[in-house]
Amino acid sequence: MTNAIAKLKFGKAFLTLIKNPKKTDSIFDMADYFMGKRLDSSALEKQLNIRQEFRRLYEERYLPEVNVVELGTLPEGTLGREFADHMKRNNLAVDFYRKIEATNLIKYLSLRMRQTHDIWHVVTGFDTSLAGELGLQAFNFAQIRSGLGVLIIAGGLLHILRYDPQKMPEVFDAIVEGYLSGKKSAYLPAFKLEENWNTPLSDLRSQLNISSSKSWLAETDQNHFQRKSRSK
Repeated sequence: MTNAIAKLKFGKAFLTLIKNPKKTDSIFDMADYFMGKRLDSSALEKQLNIRQEFRRLYEERYLPEVNVVELGTLPEGTLGREFADHMKRNNLAVDFYRKIEATNLIKYLSLRMRQTHDIWHVVTGFDTSLAGELGLQAFNFAQIRSGLGVLIIAGGLLHILRYDPQKMPEVFDAIVEGYLSGKKSAYLPAFKLEENWNTPLSDLRSQLNISSSKSWLAETDQNHFQRKSRSK
């Protein structure tokens, strides 16, 4: 594919994302362009090389298969059961994503992020609404610092601004929450989440230092209200 055609495909994918963020093919097209052009790969490769625990996963090619039916038989409250319920509730398939051959660290990371996307939803507590998806992307960016996440967030914000502007405060709250949570959390890309299906979700979140920042957001909203009241 020539450079000009690749750029056109990327531009079309971004415009499609703005119009309909649920079109996952557009996100995969953008991700493929990033990998092909290596837009932010230098910094990302350096980051991944420093993460020895992630390198071990890559060398092992840790890509376990997931059986949602079996996970649905686990006790309530465990990661596996919560994940199975999440997939059933949202009518999702574990193999929804476009496949990549994990021939280097970045491609392995991209494949791993696709494979664990819905597990991250469950672990972080973000739902599959647009606000929840953008919150998860902000969590991802805090962890990985990939420019792709920024573009997905930008596309989602432009969609909200164009089609549903009254939801903008809710969406910004989710983005702030995701970013703050991702900054203080353990490094999820290097964590074998699938080895913890039997772990209570609350215990796993504690282990990974994942907690909601909604209390901080509520305090910020209250301070804003008080400042407005005093200014009257």
